[in-house]
Amino acid sequence: MDMNPRANLYHYLAEALGDPPEWLTWPGKQWPLYESALELAHSSAAARDAVLQIGEIPAGSITSRSQSYQALVSGNGSKPQVWMYESLHECGRLAGPQMFAVEKAYRDAGLAPQSSELPDHASLELAFLAFLADGDPEADSHPAYPGPREKRFLRQHAGKWLPNLGKQLLSTQDRVYGPIGFLLASWLSESCQPKTRPSALQSHLPALPEAESCTLCGFCAQVCPTQALVMRENAFTTGLALLPSACIHCGKCVKTCETGALHMAGSLHSRVDSKEWQTLMTSRRLACPWCNSPTISQAEMVYMESIIGRPDWLFLCLECRPKAMEKRA
Repeated sequence: MDMNPRANLYHYLAEALGDPPEWLTWPGKQWPLYESALELAHSSAAARDAVLQIGEIPAGSITSRSQSYQALVSGNGSKPQVWMYESLHECGRLAGPQMFAVEKAYRDAGLAPQSSELPDHASLELAFLAFLADGDPEADSHPAYPGPREKRFLRQHAGKWLPNLGKQLLSTQDRVYGPIGFLLASWLSESCQPKTRPSALQSHLPALPEAESCTLCGFCAQVCPTQALVMRENAFTTGLALLPSACIHCGKCVKTCETGALHMAGSLHSRVDSKEWQTLMTSRRLACPWCNSPTISQAEMVYMESIIGRPDWLFLCLECRPKAMEKRA
């Protein structure tokens, strides 16, 4: 969708809480909802935490997704686990005064919903929030800060009941709708809280204050949920690179760093929205003394020597090591 980040998030939440769209059958990391939350993760703790949960959702069939949705909203013959209408949440019945108030808000904004759903359905209220957020020029420069019209509708309607709906979805422990509920509850609750405008500068990106302590083992890149950290290697060098705009500040990389070289810090001159790769560490690759093909980096070799010493096979490539063993036998 060609909308600002806040509007995108509302839009895909609206789609997720209606009849399951096709993208809901994809792995969570491929969802447009995941991408929307990821884009806001720098300025929103709710979006950051939701990205970690949604990213773990596996692919599934449209049949299974539809069955899960129907079990939640209709009960399939028993009592529904969640109510998707504001009137039911607020006064215990369909088509209550809340529905008419929401419909009036739509019409006051120049909209006449054509959906077969009642106006106070969760998906329609979220779609309306997308409309309001997309019309706010401040949402582009301050994506974590709702505009005045959005805040008004949150205060009068969506913010009063959608966080509770999200908590109910989360409590069902459904593999798909639980994480969606978490995002709904935490994002709406966060949006309803007074906040100062976020700065575009940051001080919490992965950094190597003492680069010589890094072994270039690559474990930090392996655990990064968004591939903000990657290992880059050619015939001559091995390096660790960071894409600031993909980092969600989860700290997994720091926790897995065996030498403690990696820290969540960084320069105030680095922007969290930068889409330029930054090299954190680079080291030349060594050559196999038998065949001259590149092996591990000098940084990793130093670390390996500190652990196991200097056995002859350590300096050989993977193809030459078996030959060396055979020769020795």
